[in-house]
Amino acid sequence: MLWLLIRGSEMTQEELNEILKKHEMWLNEEEGGERADLTEVNLKEAKLRRANLSEANLREAYLWKADLSEAILFWANFFEANLTGADLSKADLRMADLRGADLSEANLCRALLYRADLYRALLYGANLNGAHLTEANLAGANLTEAAYDSETIFPEGFDPEKHGMRKVK
Repeated sequence: MLWLLIRGSEMTQEELNEILKKHEMWLNEEEGGERADLTEVNLKEAKLRRANLSEANLREAYLWKADLSEAILFWANFFEANLTGADLSKADLRMADLRGADLSEANLCRALLYRADLYRALLYGANLNGAHLTEANLAGANLTEAAYDSETIFPEGFDPEKHGMRKVK
């Protein structure tokens, strides 16, 4: 069983699933729905594949090696969150707030990062193959050793080599 620490107490995967359910209800404007607030929550290795956390607050959350693949994270707040080694492949991160987030070694392969704010984010060694970064804010972001390929779409005028990125085939 996966145990998660939330504000000093323990949370099971089942309890996290209940938060996701209420958040989905909130998104659908259903009675009893509640916006997910996972501020500073320890979600290490959490199973959030295909979860809909649009507009959720994950500010300063600890998501080390969490599975967020194919998750809908539109307009989510990940300000200064730790997403080291997280799987965000094919995730929808349009307009997400990732300022100051640690995305070192994260898998962002084919992630949609249109207009995402990655100001001062750490993307050391991240996989950005096929990622869509049109109009993303990469000011001050550390992209050293981050991988990209011919399908990666960068903001206009962005030069990946000047930012220490490496092209893979």
